[in-house]
Amino acid sequence: MKKVLSLTIAAVILLAAALSFASCGAGEGIVGKWKTSIDFGEVMNASGEDVSAMFDASSLEGKTVDLVVEFKDNGKYVADFDQDQIKEVMTSLMEPLLESLAGSAGMSIDDVLKAQGASSIEELIDAQLNSSEGEDPYHHEGDYTYEDGKLTLEKSEIKVELSGDTLKFVEVNNSESDAEENAMLSEALLPLVFTRG
Repeated sequence: MKKVLSLTIAAVILLAAALSFASCGAGEGIVGKWKTSIDFGEVMNASGEDVSAMFDASSLEGKTVDLVVEFKDNGKYVADFDQDQIKEVMTSLMEPLLESLAGSAGMSIDDVLKAQGASSIEELIDAQLNSSEGEDPYHHEGDYTYEDGKLTLEKSEIKVELSGDTLKFVEVNNSESDAEENAMLSEALLPLVFTRG
């Protein structure tokens, strides 16, 4: 359960990992606010058989998480996820998983939650989302560079396509992830299309 939960959380906060640290400098064309919505039904369907076998992706149909990223002209960025939407997605994933786990173990959902150190699904989700070494899972700030279609951060390189009011992430390589994890996350989330505004 812990591996599946970790993969789920990784999918929810992929961009948090991709946009978590920094270099310096800015790129003129990318400056401004950009917004996207991540459809988690699609993410789960593209996450591979191991993950999709554990979850019913139909429970996530129509469940999106908005992400707004502002690239400033001083080489800084601010990224904000919609906290309520993330919690709604996580609840949609956790409820059937906990029911299945409780049923197969002959336990109540409350007993399963207690074994995880939580008294409610909300408390379990909060604990999982806030376990990222004290970092805010919904808000990220840092430095960036943008040059020749490449957005560079301390631990990530993101190949982008910029055309007018459309910014598309087409490839992400995070130095903290192995090649298999980068490929799985890229397949599940990319291309990720932002619109200016």
